[in-house]
Amino acid sequence: MSKTILLRVILVLVLLAGAAYLILVPSGDRPRHGAETLPWSVTVNPDGSTTAFGFTLGRTTLAEVRAKLQEQGELSLFTTDAGRLDLEAFFQEVSLKGLKAKMVVVLAAPRAQLEGMYTRGLRISTLAEGQRRVTLHPDDIAAAAALPVHHITYLPSARLDEEIIGKRFGAAAEKRVDGSGVTHWLYPTRGIDVAVAGDGKTVIQYALPEDFTQLSEPLERTSE
Repeated sequence: MSKTILLRVILVLVLLAGAAYLILVPSGDRPRHGAETLPWSVTVNPDGSTTAFGFTLGRTTLAEVRAKLQEQGELSLFTTDAGRLDLEAFFQEVSLKGLKAKMVVVLAAPRAQLEGMYTRGLRISTLAEGQRRVTLHPDDIAAAAALPVHHITYLPSARLDEEIIGKRFGAAAEKRVDGSGVTHWLYPTRGIDVAVAGDGKTVIQYALPEDFTQLSEPLERTSE
């Protein structure tokens, strides 16, 4: 068999294998997450917004998050004695690029809309430290799908040590230790706070750089 014929046979086999994969493997089982979904792959866009996990803060909607994660998440409204209202979607099992984690997505909504959700809530559960959780009306659950992501909290299953954080996220602009002894690696220009406890448990928060004080100011109070 000549070299030309052999190359043609190989090419045909490759094409047949690719076609078989597309036919036999359900679309939901094919790889759908690229390198942009890694927790340290954060992009600052020309308009000042940031993109993490493929979600652009202030732009990507809850419906789009659900489609990418292929999970609906648990949607709840949280309120405090001080009057704060946060609309959150909790995703119990997230697997992006092979990394397992939990994820909390806080949605952006006008205060009036959040107050309306609170009024229409079906049930209020009292939590610790003056917090309450509101079970939402079905109409408000449906409306929340169109709201954009404001803030992301990522809780990886894997422990991260200083070497890994420095290698993946780079040198922090500042490090702070809060009142609980948790070390925070702060990246204000990218809107990232990597919080690491003594046992290596990690919580990573993502906000718009212009809103970074929402992450850093609580640390100033707890460190005083």
